[in-house]
Amino acid sequence: MKAIVLEKYGLPEEVLRIQEIDLPQPKEKEVLVKIITTSINDYDWSMVKESPFYSVSCMV
Repeated sequence: MKAIVLEKYGLPEEVLRIQEIDLPQPKEKEVLVKIITTSINDYDWSMVKESPFYSVSCMV
């Protein structure tokens, strides 16, 4: 399956990449959920870029 992978902080166009990964196998008492669509908001985007304001305010 294809996934968008983030391994470090930085500008999204530099750190986000599409990668083919193995389909996760659920363990006992787990389920695999298929996501059809999702969204990203300002908070999510700031966590990709490691915005100091959000990083500090999350720890308070």
